[in-house]
Amino acid sequence: MNYIITMNQYQSISTPWGRQLPMSCLVRNELLPAPFLRGMDEVVYTEPPAKSGPPVPYMPRLFPVGTWSIWGIDSKDSKGNPLGPYEAPFFISTSARQLVDEWEVVQHEKLWYVRKTGRKVWDSGYGCHTSTSITTLGCGRIGPALALNDTESIREEKLAEGVEHITWLANQLSTAFSDGDTMQLEVMA
Repeated sequence: MNYIITMNQYQSISTPWGRQLPMSCLVRNELLPAPFLRGMDEVVYTEPPAKSGPPVPYMPRLFPVGTWSIWGIDSKDSKGNPLGPYEAPFFISTSARQLVDEWEVVQHEKLWYVRKTGRKVWDSGYGCHTSTSITTLGCGRIGPALALNDTESIREEKLAEGVEHITWLANQLSTAFSDGDTMQLEVMA
């Protein structure tokens, strides 16, 4: 069976199991006002798909619109280490990718963005996870949206709810995968 999970306007995820999960996709880049504006000295590199070239500087973008395969559920990074607080306890990986603008950078004390080069490059590595951060690099952040003015207790409650949601979704996906089902994520703007 093929299951489709829908990401609705970067605010929620509808599952085929009858549960709707809160989510957000707030991305720090040059388009957002302060305090979310990405600092010119906070250079981020693409995660190019296999054999499409080396990582290059870019400004992160929202999860790409489209229908993408869900590849798996990771609880460890590529080196076998447990995921850090930015993605733990699970990262749901997808085939999502998009063309993004390459940026020129210059070395000061740190690398700094200068301007777009005019060249488009592929970026991938998009998925869904919960996070201790308000923003992501384009992934869907599952759980109630965090706010800058959240008290520590409210933030902890929201993070715990996010962990509960991602754990539930990871269990549903694991069962579907073990039954031989395929999974897709449909992202609608």
